[in-house]
Amino acid sequence: MADYKHLHDAGYNVLCYDLRNFGHSGAANGGIVGNGLFEYRDVIGSLKYVKDQKDLRHVTVGLFSRCCGMNATMIAMTRHPEFFENIRCIVAPQPISIRPFYERITEALGIADRIEEVDTELRKATSFTMDEMVVTEYAKAVNVPTFIIQVRDDVLTKPSDVQTIFDNIPVKDKKLFWIEGTTRRFDGYNYFPQHPEQMIEWFDAMRYAEHVEDSGTALFQRICELDLEGIVAKQKSGPYIVERENSTWFKIRNRGYSQMQGREELFERERHKEPVPGWHSCVIACAELEKVS
Repeated sequence: MADYKHLHDAGYNVLCYDLRNFGHSGAANGGIVGNGLFEYRDVIGSLKYVKDQKDLRHVTVGLFSRCCGMNATMIAMTRHPEFFENIRCIVAPQPISIRPFYERITEALGIADRIEEVDTELRKATSFTMDEMVVTEYAKAVNVPTFIIQVRDDVLTKPSDVQTIFDNIPVKDKKLFWIEGTTRRFDGYNYFPQHPEQMIEWFDAMRYAEHVEDSGTALFQRICELDLEGIVAKQKSGPYIVERENSTWFKIRNRGYSQMQGREELFERERHKEPVPGWHSCVIACAELEKVS
């Protein structure tokens, strides 16, 4: 897929695998596809693989979860949230529930009144009903910034299904992009291969600096020895959110920091000079220099 190449060219390492029972992936579950209900285990397996590699365990990880892959990701996050503590973000082309999928097909075939018969046959083949394969509720477990794209007039699903998935994701930092002017589902799959800019921008925005796990006390002691101001830390399981009152970030200050005294007065002294609240002192300094020149 060209979207993987775009990510690689943008500097990302890419780990991808075929859907279970397809391509080069092994067989399992009697050859049955569970729309994520079985496949969520492969999502966890891929995350464990990365964590078990010594040269990868500290890398920043984002997920590109396409179609059933996003279904599997949401189910995995619901059942085993502990594996997603360090996931920074998700890009998700076209997640889909099974009921609207079959409703669209039976409507096109002129047998919409036989949808319950289809449901019965589906259960015989997979042991799951259509409603058990609806993934909208699983979206409530997604606690990282998420970008979803979808063909609005997709003939194989209903926009209300994707809209509900999006609405149920309980984070503020999320985005839903509708692809207009087509009814072909595969135009959604091909969107990022042809237009990778939004995908790369989303992943780039979620990168962050190197961090330290498990050795916070030792790090803080070293910070104090070097006479630095302090460290910033967060609970490992805490989601990345923008609401300050709900944040799990902490500023841990070195009380012996030699330059601490007078810092608040320094900032207050400059604050009245700000043309607009939030201007940095360097901007003010540049403006003053321009006046002199």
